[in-house]
Amino acid sequence: MVRRVGLCSGAAGDLLEAAAAERCDLYLTGELSERAAELARGLQLTLVAAGLTPPRSSVLAARRRAAMHDAASLSATSSACPRRS
Repeated sequence: MVRRVGLCSGAAGDLLEAAAAERCDLYLTGELSERAAELARGLQLTLVAAGLTPPRSSVLAARRRAAMHDAASLSATSSACPRRS
């Protein structure tokens, strides 16, 4: 069951460890490297690469609204995307 979602647009595969540290169950981003997919598997983090095809912003906005709706119906918490240092 997905209770916490990490969401970053663009190529944000370098934030997988931060998402895992925030106890995210699922991480949604634009695109990923093969290394990121292997890392997510090791972290037991469900990974969704939405792609970067136009119109990216409207696709991500629709997915974010759907995810927030699903999370709200579960009374789940969500966290902001971890910041890069």
